[in-house]
Amino acid sequence: MKQASRIDVLTGLYNRRHFDELFHLAWGLCARRQNPICLVMCDIDLFKRINDTFGHMAGDEYLQLLSRCLLEVFKRETDVVARYGGEEFVVLLPDKGINAAVALAETFRGKVADSVLDYNGEKIKTTISMGIACCIPETNQRPKLLVFQADTALYKAKNGGRNRVMVHDGEDLNSLPNWS
Repeated sequence: MKQASRIDVLTGLYNRRHFDELFHLAWGLCARRQNPICLVMCDIDLFKRINDTFGHMAGDEYLQLLSRCLLEVFKRETDVVARYGGEEFVVLLPDKGINAAVALAETFRGKVADSVLDYNGEKIKTTISMGIACCIPETNQRPKLLVFQADTALYKAKNGGRNRVMVHDGEDLNSLPNWS
């Protein structure tokens, strides 16, 4: 029962609630060790078009395909891959620096761009946009701020033409709003 409450039924990935719990734990560990932590936010480009054109069952199968791709790329035991919402996914990379996070994200982006879902004789293909934020956390900082930075980078990727990886520009976490 406990395991079922942690998993997204459709994708088999962690759900957002469990991701939040693991994120707080990893944040604290990285803060104590003064190790980096990176967050990758992913959004399927033009996903609504899949649902509108082929139906929600096709959309569900595409989400499952994308989930398998995520797990093929982000496969360390400490990587946390979760469904964040509708067609949004998040990957937490404790003890990984920005260069490694970007390399993995680019690998994943390419894998998605090359993937085709064969659905009832139709070929369904799309791309993914990603935003990455990375820091060495301090115990007095809120993990939510890293989410804000990754989300900001994600929207830069979407607004910049989609099918790309954008890194947050490095704004200091302490200069962001003091959310609880």
